[in-house]
Amino acid sequence: MNKKEFTLLFLASIVLFLIGLIYGLKTNENADTTSMGSIDLSGGVYIRLVFIGSSDCFFSNNKETHHMISYIKSELDEAMKNASLKFISTGMSYDHSSNRAIEYLEKTGPYDELLIGGGAFNLGVINYTSGGSSTPKLMLFVEKYETDLIGLNMNNFKDSQHLLKTYTGQFEIQALYDFIKQSSDRDLAGYLGISNYIK
Repeated sequence: MNKKEFTLLFLASIVLFLIGLIYGLKTNENADTTSMGSIDLSGGVYIRLVFIGSSDCFFSNNKETHHMISYIKSELDEAMKNASLKFISTGMSYDHSSNRAIEYLEKTGPYDELLIGGGAFNLGVINYTSGGSSTPKLMLFVEKYETDLIGLNMNNFKDSQHLLKTYTGQFEIQALYDFIKQSSDRDLAGYLGISNYIK
């Protein structure tokens, strides 16, 4: 191979590399982010919504429940932002199959985090419900986090979590849905008992 052929081969390699790089960046830009949330990791006071459902439970898996959970999650997120509080949403499913659980939770998503798979042995289910299998269930917590973020590590990490309210079954969730629809942000804060966290 002479010098001219080597130079052409080298330039062609660079061009192909750049084309691949640009294509890869474009593909990542267009990636589906519907199941991704955006937790503010700066610390402070957070309200966490935990939804627990199952794809094979009629009351968890119907259009009315899907609509109510999506609405409650969206309205709470907005109300917390208006109150200068942060919001985290967690989706959990009793499904044994992680793939089936993801498909199910996408009906009420997006969530900031998903705890899926393993059925009643799912670690989130055990921690949040002690293995109780009544669905749908909605739990609201207030949490305080103090963090010093260094890259992806958390130093001096402290947290506290306090259960505010639990709603079990479609009728209790319906009652919360109705309350949120007719209440102001101030009414909601009072109902949840978080008024003293609002600056």
